[in-house]
Amino acid sequence: MFSYRDGQLYCEDTALAGLTKDYPTPFYVYSRKVIKERIATLKDLFAPVDAVLAYAVKVNNNLSILNVIAGEGLGADIISRGELYRYLKAGGDPKKVVFSGVAKTEEELRYAIERGIRLINTESIPEIAAINSIAADYGRKVDIAIRINPDVAADTHHKITTGKKGNKFGVSFETVKKNAAMIRGLTNVRLTGIAMHLGSQIMKAKPYYDAIMKAKDVLTWLKGEGFAVTSLDIGGGIGVPYKKGDAPFDFETYKRDVIPLLASLGVTIIVEPGRYLVAESAALIMKVIYIKEEGEKIFVAVDAGMNDFQRVALYDAHHEVLPLVDSKKTFSADVVGPICESSDYFTKDRVMPVVAAGDYIALMGTGGYGYSMSSNYNGREHIAEIMVDGAKSRVIRRAQTLEEMVTQEIEYLNA
Repeated sequence: MFSYRDGQLYCEDTALAGLTKDYPTPFYVYSRKVIKERIATLKDLFAPVDAVLAYAVKVNNNLSILNVIAGEGLGADIISRGELYRYLKAGGDPKKVVFSGVAKTEEELRYAIERGIRLINTESIPEIAAINSIAADYGRKVDIAIRINPDVAADTHHKITTGKKGNKFGVSFETVKKNAAMIRGLTNVRLTGIAMHLGSQIMKAKPYYDAIMKAKDVLTWLKGEGFAVTSLDIGGGIGVPYKKGDAPFDFETYKRDVIPLLASLGVTIIVEPGRYLVAESAALIMKVIYIKEEGEKIFVAVDAGMNDFQRVALYDAHHEVLPLVDSKKTFSADVVGPICESSDYFTKDRVMPVVAAGDYIALMGTGGYGYSMSSNYNGREHIAEIMVDGAKSRVIRRAQTLEEMVTQEIEYLNA
């Protein structure tokens, strides 16, 4: 929903240049319409399947965004009690929550059990034993799934692949077989499903098909052993084309090959979409402070930094840069921020529209793993988030103040 009209970059029916008069930069701006459209696309895709869509809260945890998502009937995939707290605060249903992640603490598990979440995706045999012990304190039988590592290559960045042998996530089929009798003997957990997750930013359907075929073998074996397995969590990972000209996710093949396979399994399918729902809903708006030329090198110095958006520094990720007022001329430049790190850049030697000091630019596709990974590094305040709905805009998170940066410390000063 970002496009140029009469030389102005719009989000839905809102000119972004106008927003810079109302809100100090840098700030994130989101399209509510994009999020709702992406949800509708996935609902349609999984319509032939008994599916539960559980949004991956880690991708973007803003309460207003979670409220939109919960309002569309989606559950949540959470990694901490903080994410569960946020989802419930935004109006989410605990019975649609799955708790994933390695090294869940006793406090987190108790918090989740007390709130009656749907399912805990376990990562190891010791974790299953720990949950059984904790659940006994409540006199409950807690539903769990065990995460399988399918050892399938997801063809993505090595830092965001999670389904290969050697990754820290999940257990092997052999480990499940070896410990099945022990799990069956536990009195306060009920193994009702298996889970898996291949990674993030996956653009092809085949890795999903291959992994689900392996999961099918585990499901069949567990049912043969007498386990009442009723769900398969296939994780998330559906990617988006960050670079202009890149192909989108292969939904056609997924619909042709993966959906019928899922429908044939006879269990509830849990899906954990995240990036696909929110990444392309947002842009990071920043102001050009000055242009610096050193020989043939041009630096565009902006007021946003890697503390505001880390994906480029962490993953060498590509994000398009667009001026809020269209420019036909181009130059090759590095867009750099104020942080005292050489990795504080958004582009390197990128051919982009010519901009000047005082202009505003948008870093596109920043709705996923943007604010949720941001920090106060270099003493910089967290920035604002703005939601656009048609021609209207509103603050959904105000910028942090200097006083708020020290709130957790000030009472201990000179104590």
